[in-house]
Amino acid sequence: MPSAVFTLLGREVPVDTTYTFTSVELKGHSFRIDGVLMPDNDAAHGTVYFVEAQFRRDKTLYPRLFAEIMLFLHQYRRRGEATDWQAIALFPHNKADVDLPPQYNAFAAQGQLHRIYLNTLSEQEQAQFPLNILHLIEAPLQRADIKPRVEQIVEDMRGAIEDETLQEPILQMLVNILIEKFPDIARKEFEAMMYTPTSKFYQSQFYRDIREDTLREGIEKGIEKGIEKGIEKTLTTSIRRMTVKGYSFDAIADLLGVSVDEIRRLIAK
Repeated sequence: MPSAVFTLLGREVPVDTTYTFTSVELKGHSFRIDGVLMPDNDAAHGTVYFVEAQFRRDKTLYPRLFAEIMLFLHQYRRRGEATDWQAIALFPHNKADVDLPPQYNAFAAQGQLHRIYLNTLSEQEQAQFPLNILHLIEAPLQRADIKPRVEQIVEDMRGAIEDETLQEPILQMLVNILIEKFPDIARKEFEAMMYTPTSKFYQSQFYRDIREDTLREGIEKGIEKGIEKGIEKTLTTSIRRMTVKGYSFDAIADLLGVSVDEIRRLIAK
């Protein structure tokens, strides 16, 4: 959801440029940028946004971030091409941030570095989708707060995104966030908050397709299991009859094409 980045910056989402959010590996180095928003048309005038999420104090953050950016501009942009760029360092709170080394002050002075703390977002920003998902990550929550908070996020999401196939990854992300914050609560309990029997999700074609696929897979597995049980039962009966007639395990294994260990397992059942 690239629009979340522009919302964090307090800017309007560009109407004349679309963005794709990707993780980029810099060749020949162990650097990896958390996220890069690049104009889809690779236009020379399009701004490139670098996003780094940092949830613990790390004195190497800024040297690493700017090294990654410079390497990216060297490796991924055409030689000599003018590229406007912005860096966004995202923190849960200012205690996770470190002092900006003076050699990078120019980037901050020029407005190319934005340091954003989730706990300082206004109540209006915190309630706005998709920023309410980011706020859920850092917000102190009690168990009683989960259900109303999640239901509001899900309602906002469905109002903003009509395509059920795009909703599903967001719902799974919500579940993962909650499991991380409340490891003692079962996953099914979180899913029940998001997938109620009366919700539009259960009435959607997307859900019906998933259900049909699941049922079909269950039936196929059931058939396979039934066949396996039938074969196993036949083998067991044959082995017992042959042992009564005095055949050795080695002879039975040769005749039936099974291992001696398998014969012992079946006899023991």
